[in-house]
Amino acid sequence: MKSRANDHTAAEEARQFFLQRIQQQAASEGQPLSELEVRYLDYSRIVSDKQADRLEEEFESKYDSDDFSDRISRLVEAALKPGPRSQFTRPRGIQAICEGAEKQ
Repeated sequence: MKSRANDHTAAEEARQFFLQRIQQQAASEGQPLSELEVRYLDYSRIVSDKQADRLEEEFESKYDSDDFSDRISRLVEAALKPGPRSQFTRPRGIQAICEGAEKQ
């Protein structure tokens, strides 16, 4: 049986993996994410509603959320696409998810 600590560790590993891959993909395309965009992507780490509201207001005053969502969707798809030159190792849980998606 898995422990909560293992679940938390796996979730944290997956969160960090996705953030890192998205940032790397954006940089490789010559359009790195801004610090605000990264904070917005990591929105779930914000504890208080006030902080979340302030971040959302700041983000929406500078970016179009639909355009950002489209960009992030494209970056995720490109970042997770396996290739012959792939130089990253997916965490176990992510590997299983990606392999399942590739079979569909």
